[in-house]
Amino acid sequence: MLSGIQLFLERNRRWLFAFLLIVIVIPFVFTIGSMPGLGYGKKKVGLQFWGYDLGDPKQMERVVRDGALSIALQTGSEENAWMESAQGYAFYRLFLLHLANVVGLPDPIEDELHQFIKTRLLFLDEDKVFQPRLYNDYLKKWSEQFGKTQNLRRLLTEDYLCDRVKKVLAEPGFVLPKECEVMYKYWTASYQLQYVSLRNEITLPENISEKALQEFFEAHKNDYRIERKAEVALLFFEANKHRASLPLISDQELERYFALHKHTFQKVDSEDISFEAVKSEVKDRWEKEQLNALTEKCATQFALTVYDKGIQMQTVEWKQWLNDNDVRTIDTLPPYGQNSLPERKGLAKEVLLKAFDLDPERFLSDPMPVKNGYVLVALKQFLDPYYPSLDTVKERVLQDCQRSEREKMFNQQLSRLVEELNNPNTDVAKLLADRGLEIHNVDTFTLDSSIVSLSQILEVDEIFRLIKVLETLRQEQWTSALRGKESTGILFVCRSRSIKKDCVQEEAFQDFEKNFGSRKSLMHAETLLREVLESTMNALDPGKH
Repeated sequence: MLSGIQLFLERNRRWLFAFLLIVIVIPFVFTIGSMPGLGYGKKKVGLQFWGYDLGDPKQMERVVRDGALSIALQTGSEENAWMESAQGYAFYRLFLLHLANVVGLPDPIEDELHQFIKTRLLFLDEDKVFQPRLYNDYLKKWSEQFGKTQNLRRLLTEDYLCDRVKKVLAEPGFVLPKECEVMYKYWTASYQLQYVSLRNEITLPENISEKALQEFFEAHKNDYRIERKAEVALLFFEANKHRASLPLISDQELERYFALHKHTFQKVDSEDISFEAVKSEVKDRWEKEQLNALTEKCATQFALTVYDKGIQMQTVEWKQWLNDNDVRTIDTLPPYGQNSLPERKGLAKEVLLKAFDLDPERFLSDPMPVKNGYVLVALKQFLDPYYPSLDTVKERVLQDCQRSEREKMFNQQLSRLVEELNNPNTDVAKLLADRGLEIHNVDTFTLDSSIVSLSQILEVDEIFRLIKVLETLRQEQWTSALRGKESTGILFVCRSRSIKKDCVQEEAFQDFEKNFGSRKSLMHAETLLREVLESTMNALDPGKH
């Protein structure tokens, strides 16, 4: 048990105080409060936390049980869940839920919860791929042990909130309010930067030994792994085939339909539109909706009958059922993986990805709308992932190895240049002139301003690397090489850095402090990345954005 606690604390250092408070201090208070002679005859009041009375044994049993089940879902193992939960995770989880409540995090929407469920290790196979069968089996077992499956949904919703809290607090942009002054100085610090750009003009090495090729292949074997693939058929249900089944509709009913959807027929900045002016358009849309509804119903009934009668694919019964329902089968798609979807005109990626939610028992997807009808994805089989032999991918490995060697040689060249530039005895101007390198200026750079200028010369992810380097970069010191556009290496030098000292009384600082909650979110790399991309697109073509 002691080693388990030690491991828990090592992985959650930032929660050390909260952990000790909840797991040690609170039970200690309960123990003292329950001792005879210390209550002064007053009625005990339970400590409420996240809606639980921590003095109620029955409620605490539920807290510990939920903690254990949560661990099982995360780790994929139910063997040691109860012991781990007893060592503190249950109360740690309760604290996370309390924080989620304080922050006001909303419950996940349906799609978010479905995606979260697919990350639980208990429902993944050996290849870390979500298996609906494992989830359904667990749902059945849950129902037998704990009753309503709605309780599992509640547990998963709570786990989603816990996960969000942990991610927010783990992000580099998260800081406590008392650090506002430090953040403000960092946010508004300005830098005068210069840079030189070197193009990779090293020729690809032609001769790569078999030994070097084999070593490269072994070191990067996962890059050549053939992923798990799905072999499917697409069952197409055409909407127009149901036109004969359309119900008759009078002009009065059609006008009522128009009244309900009038705003969708209204043209922007146009006068109030009348039914007679768009009657034919209204009828076309009504018919389309009816045809879609009939087609979806037909596709749904097709799938339900397959399951009810136990019809298997590629059997005589299957072929007969396809023929009876006049279903067009598209059987020409090659097996594909989640990261290598075939390009098929008019077919959304979401349709093809549905195959990976299926299994041999539930091999038909729900009906999905496509152009002129609905489609069911029918899973034929999954092809297991495997590692190919070097001989089968040798040409690709050779090209990758050549590019890797070229990059390695270029990086060595850049490293030597950086070392010379940072040598105090080097005449930098002469060195750059001898190498034919021109020095360029960067507009005054701050995190609080747009960084479009950097996105013109650096790959976007390298901008964040430079920002991190700037925290510790000394004046007149050159950075290591950063990856630039068009196979270039960029070296920056900081000529000056200006950081505000006494900023607390500034009106700008007070405004920053007032809006600190929204400001700190701007420090997250993902948000900053969006700002860079949007600013760049606006700068390049302001008319389109």
